[in-house]
Amino acid sequence: CDSTNANVQGWSESEANLYQGLKFHVEQAKGRVVVACFGSNIARLHTLARIADETGRHLGLLGRSLINTVSAAKNVGLWNSVKTSVDSAHLGFLPAHTVLLVATGSQGEPRTALNRLSLNSFRDMQLSPGDTVIFSSKVIPGNELAIATLIERLKVMQVDVIDIDNSALPIHASGHPASEELKTMYQWVQPQCAIPVHGELMHMKANAKIAKASGVRQQLLGQNGDLFYIAPVNGIRRGAVKTGRWGLFDRKSLKKL
Repeated sequence: CDSTNANVQGWSESEANLYQGLKFHVEQAKGRVVVACFGSNIARLHTLARIADETGRHLGLLGRSLINTVSAAKNVGLWNSVKTSVDSAHLGFLPAHTVLLVATGSQGEPRTALNRLSLNSFRDMQLSPGDTVIFSSKVIPGNELAIATLIERLKVMQVDVIDIDNSALPIHASGHPASEELKTMYQWVQPQCAIPVHGELMHMKANAKIAKASGVRQQLLGQNGDLFYIAPVNGIRRGAVKTGRWGLFDRKSLKKL
């Protein structure tokens, strides 16, 4: 069970609650608006497509993962917000105030669309003073420096930056369950054993504590490389598997970094 928000009290925000905040900031913007979010979040993309339509802006998708996600959603019938989005090659010819872009790169990743925009190295268009970038995302631990550096570059370009810390209205909803959701899940499922995963040790400990308080008799806490036994008895073999970062050398051999 996912542990990332196990130490966050209450319930996570609903996606439906983001519409008002995102629309407010788009309506207030004078120039282009770029919204950075996780490319796999179809619900967020639906909300932004709706806002683009209601505010008279053209929707554009920047980043291969976003384009692939929307394409997959169309193929399985999960995309009916807008029939088409503007090809990025045409974005530079549109008036700035008519453009709403969704871009990859909310975590400051070096090769993503938003990062390239902040470096003026995006092929099809450039940001201008007075444009707005909205981070519809939360900082993943470990990415603080990369995101701070990205935001500083945007501010030097005189781009307005909005994130969850300076927005009075919700603009991001976590996909990870908070403490009350974990408690409810354990009460529904009533498992004999809980194995917290996904998060730092403090998150997994918090998850295990919730499981115990919810009546789950056993909790197994492990680390990368541990081998979990769930039948015929529960247990952990510590350090059973070699883990770490590996690199490909000479296109044929793997070496541990």
